[in-house]
Amino acid sequence: MVAMTLFGKSLFETVLAGIDARKEEEEDADPSEPSIRGLNAGFVGHGFEYRAEEASDPTHLFEAFLPEPAPVSETDSNEPEPAEPELPDWLDRLSPEDVAADLALDSNLSRTQLQARRRQFARENHPDRVAPLAHEAATIRMMIANHMIDKALKSARS
Repeated sequence: MVAMTLFGKSLFETVLAGIDARKEEEEDADPSEPSIRGLNAGFVGHGFEYRAEEASDPTHLFEAFLPEPAPVSETDSNEPEPAEPELPDWLDRLSPEDVAADLALDSNLSRTQLQARRRQFARENHPDRVAPLAHEAATIRMMIANHMIDKALKSARS
């Protein structure tokens, strides 16, 4: 077996010497200083000062790397005022008679025509497609419409 040497020592002796040196450095190190293995002090930047009382909130450490926000004045805002959500016309049409009139159901409609009416009604009235203020009304309308279409499908011709 041939032993490799590096600077007059075997490779094994060099590794052991490195481990001993690290142990000594760790023992001599100040426990209040941050230590990130593999990163040298140049990573943090100049002027870095560690304070143990700030260890619970380390966000201040990143402030040097973040761009400064542009000053915003209330009068120079380019953002438009938020518009009032547009409420649907049918918001007050929640009775079964109103929903039936909007569906325009007929006893002569086929199953495919009824399914098409259901899809069209859902495109216009589904709770996920209306303003949040109209969700409850849209849910009521969809429940009534689905009930009516299901009832018509049972008696529909193919």
